[in-house]
Amino acid sequence: MRTFAVIQARMGSTRLPRKALADIRGVPMLLRVITQARLVPGLAGVAVATTDQPADGVIEDLCATVKVACIRGPEEDVLARYVLAAEQLGADAVVRLTGDSPLLDPAVGQRDRLGGAAGGDHDLGERRIDRQRMAPS
Repeated sequence: MRTFAVIQARMGSTRLPRKALADIRGVPMLLRVITQARLVPGLAGVAVATTDQPADGVIEDLCATVKVACIRGPEEDVLARYVLAAEQLGADAVVRLTGDSPLLDPAVGQRDRLGGAAGGDHDLGERRIDRQRMAPS
């Protein structure tokens, strides 16, 4: 099974514009997330999903510099960006990450990757879901 980490990032945050490239001790936040994602064992690769807006060209430039695939899609549909990334990468599964979470623990990423690959009840990269409890009565 080919599993990729796909990091969602964009420059157009309304609460904190340009947060994807916010400086954290001299390193852009997105680069910190990419670096940590690359440490997750067993991934086929890491990619960034961003929007097709001109402002997000700087994200594509950063990805090119560090040799990470950058997939661009519609600004208003983050799910479509993940689907595009999965299709373009030939992924069987995706570990969903966000570009504003620089404290990624690669061990957690591996656990989620393995849980998802085994058909486990995971919302990858986020939390465990009790599907029985969520089922309609």
